[in-house]
Amino acid sequence: MRKLLIYCVLFLFPFLSVTAQVLKGTVFDKQTKESVINANVYLEGTSYFTITDADGNFELKVNKRVNTRLIISHVAYHSFVAEKPFESIPAVIELNEKENRISEVLVKGDKPRFSRKEMMRAFKDQFLGTSKAGRSCIIRNENDIYFHYDRPNKTLKAFCDAPVVIENKYLGYIISMELLVFEAEYYEVSLWNKAFKRVLYLGPTSYQDVSQGNLAIQKRRERAYNGSSKEFFRLLIDKKLKKSPYTIPSVPPEKLFIVTNDPQAEDTKIIRIHPKYYEYKDTFAPHADSSSVVITVLHKQEPTYFEFKSNTYHSDAYGNIYDVRDLVVSGSMSKTRIGDTLPLDYEP
Repeated sequence: MRKLLIYCVLFLFPFLSVTAQVLKGTVFDKQTKESVINANVYLEGTSYFTITDADGNFELKVNKRVNTRLIISHVAYHSFVAEKPFESIPAVIELNEKENRISEVLVKGDKPRFSRKEMMRAFKDQFLGTSKAGRSCIIRNENDIYFHYDRPNKTLKAFCDAPVVIENKYLGYIISMELLVFEAEYYEVSLWNKAFKRVLYLGPTSYQDVSQGNLAIQKRRERAYNGSSKEFFRLLIDKKLKKSPYTIPSVPPEKLFIVTNDPQAEDTKIIRIHPKYYEYKDTFAPHADSSSVVITVLHKQEPTYFEFKSNTYHSDAYGNIYDVRDLVVSGSMSKTRIGDTLPLDYEP
């Protein structure tokens, strides 16, 4: 079974409350105390994006709270991360300057097994994807990416000191990703897709909508959304799975899941698995932990396997799960690459 694991002293801001929809702040250089201009400010994985002005100030308007982090990044500085921006962020944010260095990967006694062209092609296949959306993507800064093939572990690794900037013409987004990890593992010393085993990529990502209201692009986004885990969980928290194109063999979803409002957090839902079914085991996922609940979800007869390692999960209003480390997705919904992804705040 193939798995895609896709893994991404504060001062209380006096006018930022739990229900606020505007995030504000000022960004300075920690050493010089000068304003940092044109720093990227965004909610990770969303289309909520802005930049700092000439005085280092930013104002990020948010229509609806989303479960994600606030990222402030600049090519010359180390990024700042606010884990819970709707609860607290610093009034003054100071960035540490990066040291200038030339990226190198040196492996003694190991000559390159594949050319840069071959590794770039394999990287695009496993990072962007081979769908229409994936093939439409253009990496604007390919020259910033460098590779190493770990022959003993049959793994292609990619690195980039600057954010990888992707132009997704098919879905109408400019995607920027700080590539913290990229590892594509193969069954043999190869870069062939037929020998591909699994991929892991991780890093903060932002989306800029450049569709300009194009109706064809809107329809493509809807198709990308249909059949996704994002759609499944949004229907789940809205209690609309019963009449949806998703089915769970043998266990009605309205009986399997209990969905309630979180009394301690606005726009947050609590998802629990009914105690009656917590010992439920799906024979299609024999490698799951013995303490996990494994559910098969069918969409157009294509199976996806959800391994629930906990009995309680939290979701925002968009259907984004907070407790992602306790949820493993494999099968159909796990095959999506960056080229087919949508912002966390996407609404059809």
